[in-house]
Amino acid sequence: MTTITANRPTHPHHTPEMATLRRVFRLDVALCATSGVVLVAAAGALADLVDMDGGGPIAAAGSFLMVLAGALAWLAQARAKTVLALSVPSAAGDLAWSAGSVMVAATVTMNGLGQVLVLAQAAAITCMAVAKLTARRAAARGIIGA
Repeated sequence: MTTITANRPTHPHHTPEMATLRRVFRLDVALCATSGVVLVAAAGALADLVDMDGGGPIAAAGSFLMVLAGALAWLAQARAKTVLALSVPSAAGDLAWSAGSVMVAATVTMNGLGQVLVLAQAAAITCMAVAKLTARRAAARGIIGA
């Protein structure tokens, strides 16, 4: 007697690709929350370090990042359809932040270290946007192709 066994099919919303997309969002949560706390807690010291007048804008950016971390944490655990639907707008927001950061580096009075720091985080956020879009594409293929 021959026994035929088959692997149980994975639910299309629980694919490894979808798990990767959620991990990308959880990484973004960690980066936003950590950066936000540091920017708020050390706004004055950072302003002095980069030779900016006052830490208000730095603290405001940190506060925004902490709120964003909360929204991204919700998104990271949302239904797969929701994660897929909001991945592109999230990546677009990352790219807008990066573009704004380049503008800040070009127009706000700060020393060279400040410009390097602002441009470095713009590059990192651009990489995050690419990671979201790449993971989303793979997850969407896994779900739509199922």
